[in-house]
Amino acid sequence: MRLSIVAIICFLVSHHCLYAKGVPEKTWKQIDKSPTNELALSRYDSLFKATELDGTDLLRYYIEKGNTCFWLSNYACTNEMAFNALELSEKMGEDSANMRANMLLGNVHYYMKEFDAAVNYYLKAIEIAKNKKFIKSETILIHNLAAVYMDTHKYEEAEKNLLRALRLIEENGWTHESKYPLGKRLLASNYERQKKYKEAAELYKSLLKYAKANNDLNILASTATFYSGLLITLGQGDSAKYYCEEALKIQRKREIIPDIIAGLSFKSLTYSKLNDYKTAYLANQEIIELKDKIFHENLDDRVGEMQVKYQTEKERQAKELAQAQANANAFELEAERAEKNLILLAVTITFLLAAVAFLIYYLRNQKARARLEQKLQLDRLGALIEGEEKERSRIARDLHDGISQLLFGLKLKIQSLRIHDETLLKMLKQAMAEVRNVSHNLAPNDLSELGFVAALKNNVERINSSNQLEVNLKTEELQLLTLTAAQQTNLYRIAQELLNNTLKHAEASHVELVLFKENNKLTFSAKDNGKGFDQKSNSNNVGIGWSNIKARLQLLNGRLNVVSSPGNGTEVFIEIPMAA
Repeated sequence: MRLSIVAIICFLVSHHCLYAKGVPEKTWKQIDKSPTNELALSRYDSLFKATELDGTDLLRYYIEKGNTCFWLSNYACTNEMAFNALELSEKMGEDSANMRANMLLGNVHYYMKEFDAAVNYYLKAIEIAKNKKFIKSETILIHNLAAVYMDTHKYEEAEKNLLRALRLIEENGWTHESKYPLGKRLLASNYERQKKYKEAAELYKSLLKYAKANNDLNILASTATFYSGLLITLGQGDSAKYYCEEALKIQRKREIIPDIIAGLSFKSLTYSKLNDYKTAYLANQEIIELKDKIFHENLDDRVGEMQVKYQTEKERQAKELAQAQANANAFELEAERAEKNLILLAVTITFLLAAVAFLIYYLRNQKARARLEQKLQLDRLGALIEGEEKERSRIARDLHDGISQLLFGLKLKIQSLRIHDETLLKMLKQAMAEVRNVSHNLAPNDLSELGFVAALKNNVERINSSNQLEVNLKTEELQLLTLTAAQQTNLYRIAQELLNNTLKHAEASHVELVLFKENNKLTFSAKDNGKGFDQKSNSNNVGIGWSNIKARLQLLNGRLNVVSSPGNGTEVFIEIPMAA
């Protein structure tokens, strides 16, 4: 994981501008500033279709689209663009573009773990950079090559290349640039893998001093993280905790959620190695909450973007219709004035018929576009939810295979030592049960094995056995339903979210959950005796849980109705169409 991050950074700073001859530089910059990679890819394709690109413009299109495909992990597209760029750059004698294409292919093969091919392309790019004196690019490429050697355990080759890159940086006075601390950190990591712990520690300390002097929070956080890992290896647990917490503190200050998640992941790993499983578990819980937040923020942003596009298109259609109506009125007046001129009248009628035919065609085309946009939105939503389910399953496996196994090993260790501390054993048993519950909530096995109805009944039994809430579940003819795996997962998550919302917010002691199929519709009814809420405030049904329910209902083409008032509990009605 460390070296993959390094390769990404190296790739980012390797940009060599290819100045377009025909397409204005402003156009390239606008595409480069696109808020998402998906939108940037769409804009590159639109530029290619709308403009006859050739020469330098076409070469830049291949390189920039290849970069965008790389960030989207579309390696087939990346390879196609890179090979097109290689062929064209060789014809045009564009060495800079040729070098970038080789580096792009090297990065693709690195991430696909095809290390021999990655080395081959990196060496070609380095040769061009060296011959053409692209010294900055040469140092970046050497870093990438060293990362491959480290991943393939060729530590001496990696060390030789890293020292060469640092020498180039120092000779050219670039020690203030990001490639300098990056190269040092790579070298420290390489020493650590060679068990040259003293050399690694000295480098990490010098990097921490460098980062503080330059007020570089990114280098400071990442170096503290790596140094913490070395301190664990050296058995210095307290120091490891200190640097781990310092790194996370910096990441929280920067407020970049993916970096905070990375810091929390390392914290969980650090405290697990130091046998502090409670702190490791709490870090994992925060990771889950942050990932849920990212998912729903991205979902809201994308839905909002689609709504803006729809409204803009709707206004444009209205203007065009108004213009068409105005044109039709003008032609009608002209026809009345030229009533005696049969030839002019015939021409006018023909034109009107053509305009009407075009208008009908246009409106039909717009309806087809709207349907396509709706389908694309549902496809994206489905992909996001599928990704969430996969992430839940992965985290559940990590809990089961990681923390759960560690707790079980700890239990066996205590028993082997014949320690008869009932309080300790009870706490350990509760921790194991809690891990199992969290793992099951994330990815219940009985959903895939027994189906939606049986999985829901098991979930209700677990809630009832906890004595937190009494759930009365009624199901009628649901065994006769034929559901796809995706439908079962979405239905189970909806029911799960309804019960979770009741547990967390309703302060209820009882909930009546009724599910039945009637007239090709599946109906959910959940009624609790809790505190209820004021629906006019609209603040109790806009949380992550409700957003999750609404997103899944959108995929199932379902409808939601909530009835509640303060002191009178809450009743939720859901209708989902089912195949006959």
